[in-house]
Amino acid sequence: MKIMTLLLALGVGCVEIVHYRQIRETSARGEGTRTQIIAIQRAVERYARNHNGTYPKDLLVFLPEKDDFNCFGDGKAVRDMWGTAFDYKSDGNKFSIRSAGPDMKHGTRDDITN
Repeated sequence: MKIMTLLLALGVGCVEIVHYRQIRETSARGEGTRTQIIAIQRAVERYARNHNGTYPKDLLVFLPEKDDFNCFGDGKAVRDMWGTAFDYKSDGNKFSIRSAGPDMKHGTRDDITN
């Protein structure tokens, strides 16, 4: 019985450690994504200053400079720390940047925005 209790306690402890690591990793990716959004926002604003105040229609204009704001890019999309493409919307006069967050689905509670 004591061995069974010990094994159960060790198993619960391992689960707690794994869960703690997942929380830490999610938090670190969230902070990294927030940093990416700030850098992308600055790049978009810099773009507007150089283009008569008009914001870019998409983020693809920044892919050649992706290292400038430390984002993941695959030539098709600018990606967050989870590897999901940022959702960028602009009407030319204003813009928004959204990460899908840890669940990797846009439009949910864990999305990260500018």
